[in-house]
Amino acid sequence: MTGSLLIQSPQKHRTPQKKKKKKKKKKKKKKKKKKKKKKKKKKKKKKKKKKKKKKSSAVLPDGSLDEDHPSHGGHGAAGGHEQRLVYLLHPQHQVLHRGH
Repeated sequence: MTGSLLIQSPQKHRTPQKKKKKKKKKKKKKKKKKKKKKKKKKKKKKKKKKKKKKKSSAVLPDGSLDEDHPSHGGHGAAGGHEQRLVYLLHPQHQVLHRGH
């Protein structure tokens, strides 16, 4: 095989391009890092656990009701927190819970 395949098409004459001037990059000044002061760790105080008070039962061990217990609120009303719940759930009980 002769070199006929390797013959390249004649190159067209290109107009010379203007060379662009390269801009010089400004060097950035490195900022000095400030040293951080180490914080002293505070010692955590241990919390004292509160002892839970044992709730006294409204029913005495012999099966009778303890009449002085707060859950038996006076005037036929439910005692303590229950009083409000009964009032909210059953509006027909309103009169009972006004302390009359």
